[in-house]
Amino acid sequence: MTRFAFRVNANKDIGMGHLMRCLALSEQLEKNPLFFTNDNSAVLSKIRDFGGLCHVLPTCEDDFAAMVEAFDRYPEGGLRAVSSEDQELEEILPLLKKEGIEVLITDLICPSGEYLTALKKSGVFLVSIDELGKTVFPSHLVFNCNALSGEKRYVTNGETMVYQGVQYVLLRSEFGRAEKKRVGESVKTILISCGGTDMKGLSLKAARALEPLAGSFEIIFVVGPDFKFREDLEAMFSKNSRMQMVHDIKDMPSLMRRADLAVTSGGATMYELACLGVPSIILDQYEHQNEFAGALDKSNAVINLGLGEKVKEEAIRDAVASLFSRERREQLSLTGQRVVDGNGAARVARLIQEAIH
Repeated sequence: MTRFAFRVNANKDIGMGHLMRCLALSEQLEKNPLFFTNDNSAVLSKIRDFGGLCHVLPTCEDDFAAMVEAFDRYPEGGLRAVSSEDQELEEILPLLKKEGIEVLITDLICPSGEYLTALKKSGVFLVSIDELGKTVFPSHLVFNCNALSGEKRYVTNGETMVYQGVQYVLLRSEFGRAEKKRVGESVKTILISCGGTDMKGLSLKAARALEPLAGSFEIIFVVGPDFKFREDLEAMFSKNSRMQMVHDIKDMPSLMRRADLAVTSGGATMYELACLGVPSIILDQYEHQNEFAGALDKSNAVINLGLGEKVKEEAIRDAVASLFSRERREQLSLTGQRVVDGNGAARVARLIQEAIH
């Protein structure tokens, strides 16, 4: 049996989306895969809940600063490699051999080409999941699993196979299997989920925007274990009983289907909602998310308002009001289901398996 491992980071600064899509892919490849990751209690708990094994690698604050800088600067310029790469290689290379790892899957924000080359030279079949398209990839396979308006120009060593597009979106199998949303006549429940950590505080902005309407709807906020603005939201809930916060959700598809519409960011949750057919308004955390959400908007699968920090609260209220129309919600719901079918992880797993056999 082929032995797989994942190299991924996640925390309150860069979000949990990279980890969640690796977990989604691991479901399709191997039981109890090994994850090389950073030291974060929420990250380690997520991996263990999925039956994965963890090995913590050395990281430092400068590493995450470089990752955030890569997001902030996109699409301009190149990437500054994280500072702990050399130290990390000293630890991970012997472990790959000791653990008998044959396929290593990386989902990293700004790895250097030299770092990836060193991993490949260890003898593993190297697969890289990427969003920004700024690194020179020596990997055997590269996947950009996002909605794209056009193909990114990936620089590779000439032997790399690159796969791009929303058909490869990595969602957990529960979303592909789940019952789809039945669009109701009116809007009764609004879901707000701007990522497990919500780096830019967009949930708070959405809460302020919808607070004047909260008497008319039930508003549910989903927060993760590393959510940065819990106290601010709790202060708002104390004033309005129709607003509530939920966490540690065991059945996310069922919770999402309760909503008549959602406000979310342009990461993994956007694709999950589209797959289920929940009409969604997008507030993007970073420019690369704006690019992906913009492509879905052009497909008429979501309403993308752009970078959330720049969006005015009035624009959020207007977008919500536009979805009071059942016909408009039905349109977004059906298109979302068609564009994001929930089978991306199986497609990526199949391409990996075909390449290694």
